[in-house]
Amino acid sequence: MYEELQPEGCMLYNIIHQGATAQPVTSEELADWVDAFELTFPVLGDPGAEVWDAWNVNRALPSHIIIDRDLVVRVRGAGSSPEVLEEWREEIEELL
Repeated sequence: MYEELQPEGCMLYNIIHQGATAQPVTSEELADWVDAFELTFPVLGDPGAEVWDAWNVNRALPSHIIIDRDLVVRVRGAGSSPEVLEEWREEIEELL
């Protein structure tokens, strides 16, 4: 989805605050995550969960928020099922 929508102005960031052991994420874990999932968008570490707290993100994993160009949160949710991904696409396409 990112590769399709990025040319239209969609920006996607994966922000990770904890690693596999539920401890604050390390640089090595971030690199492993990018490699394991062959990610093509930025992956950022948030070991103190400051970003999550600032944007009031649900602590469920995986969680997501969709923010418009004016930095207004349009969607908060959790999950990564095909249905959730389709909902993301619809929300993002409306904002582009």
